Amino acid sequence: MAAGPGPESLCSFGPLGGAANGPWYRIAATAVVVGVALMSTVLLVQALLGWFGPA
Repeated sequence: MAAGPGPESLCSFGPLGGAANGPWYRIAATAVVVGVALMSTVLLVQALLGWFGPA
């Protein structure tokens, strides 16, 4: 009885084969995730400085 898809299904040589995303797509997706995380951090810092910063 299988417990579900394993971590090998997340890589390009797993069960998806050629349908999986290639390395350049993963690099671009990682860059987008990092960019969104940085922008959300900047927004959070700006909000905190607006509430607790110098008057």
